[in-house]
Amino acid sequence: MAKRTGSNVALWVALGILGLIVLGGIVVVIIAAMYMRSDEGQQFGDTLGKLQRIERAAPEIVGAFEKYLQANQEFPSSIDEIKASMSADSAKTCIEFFEYKKPAPEDPNSTIVMWTKDMPMLMGGEVRIEILKDLSSRQVQTIPLQSTKKKQVPAPAQ
Repeated sequence: MAKRTGSNVALWVALGILGLIVLGGIVVVIIAAMYMRSDEGQQFGDTLGKLQRIERAAPEIVGAFEKYLQANQEFPSSIDEIKASMSADSAKTCIEFFEYKKPAPEDPNSTIVMWTKDMPMLMGGEVRIEILKDLSSRQVQTIPLQSTKKKQVPAPAQ
């Protein structure tokens, strides 16, 4: 009988631990759902949706630039000149989110030719997508350091 009692205790301990893990998971889901309903959560979800659209369109946008460069040996004067090489959805995403500046022939390959406006992220941060002259792309995130945020200093007494 002593062995049976020991195995019952181990079973109850295991069930207790499992119950705590499940309870912890439920709490995490509730907190995440509450956050996603907040203004900051809504803004974050909106930014993630935009980033997904941009990432889906990026290969077609870069492909349109490659095709134009092969045919003309220079970058287009405007985005309108490469829209026809893209699907309607990618062209719409390109026009809606990106800004473009034709690089000069002597500009280095690291020159940014297309970029999105900054989109809000968590903790006061921002994110944007950039396409460089060499047609590589990158996601740039800026998040302010909490430890170096400017503190409000009271105005000196007069």
